[in-house]
Amino acid sequence: MGVGNSHKRAVERFKGAVLEIPGVGGISPLVLEKSRIHVWLSTCALLVTIPLWFAYLVITSIVWLKSIPLALILIATVGQYLMTWLGYMRHELWHNYFPGINNQWFFNLVAYLLWTDPKIYGLAHITHHRDLHTTKDMEFFCENYETNPFKRKIQFIFELLFGNIAWEISMMYRLTKSGQLTLGYQLWMMTLRIALLVAACFVIDYFYPRTGGAFAFVFLFTIWLGAILTRHDQWIEHLGINSKAPLADRIRLVRNLPDSHWTNRLWNFLNHNDPRGHYFHHAYPQLNMRVVSGQKLPEGIPTITIPQYFAFLWNYFKTL
Repeated sequence: MGVGNSHKRAVERFKGAVLEIPGVGGISPLVLEKSRIHVWLSTCALLVTIPLWFAYLVITSIVWLKSIPLALILIATVGQYLMTWLGYMRHELWHNYFPGINNQWFFNLVAYLLWTDPKIYGLAHITHHRDLHTTKDMEFFCENYETNPFKRKIQFIFELLFGNIAWEISMMYRLTKSGQLTLGYQLWMMTLRIALLVAACFVIDYFYPRTGGAFAFVFLFTIWLGAILTRHDQWIEHLGINSKAPLADRIRLVRNLPDSHWTNRLWNFLNHNDPRGHYFHHAYPQLNMRVVSGQKLPEGIPTITIPQYFAFLWNYFKTL
């Protein structure tokens, strides 16, 4: 109970912070209006995406028994599009962007649908905004990042292979070690997630015999691929940026993925334009800004293309 209350208080403190960040400019009334319209549309999208996720899992499980190649195509396309959309929604819900619904309740629901622990993401995301581009940012810097090069390299390799699954496992250990989570809570959360998956397999197997095992595989394979795709999306925006400058200057270091190259456009489509103007999200964290159309990045804000990103990734690994 204490862990849950401390998490809630920390989130409320962050969300209650002032909108204006020193050194970051204001917002035009037109952009504000577009942002308001966008969040209402996003609320509708959220309520549609959740049943679509279930429909995808059931249909793909049935298809798996008839045509494995077709099922794999569905996992790599429809599955990834829906999973990254749910991941994007989870983030927006944490920020309370959706009007007219209980953001915390839906945040927990979407976290469970993605087989993740809502508290881990919630606690880490506070540091991502408050300590952006410093080693205190738990979303991008492992424990003892500056003093343990072996751990840096191992963490990078595991996240490369397993994406945010590896990140969450390392955060489970880190937050339990620091006393922010308890071992009993972690065991309960893991038991709950396994039980929910097993129950879902039994339900679908009851209505569609012999599909229970296929459902488990489709779900876990989709989660694994999506965890890798989402981690790369986050790395495009923030990996390897470490600065001791004031927050406003650190925000100006956020990388963005404009629609300037066909690979960028494809990536933005799969990730629902999350990295296209990610600078705006950090400059104005209490508004859903980065995907609002017509936004022009300020002078000097970094941009990147997908080919440049993969070249950067190799160079970054060599420096670890």
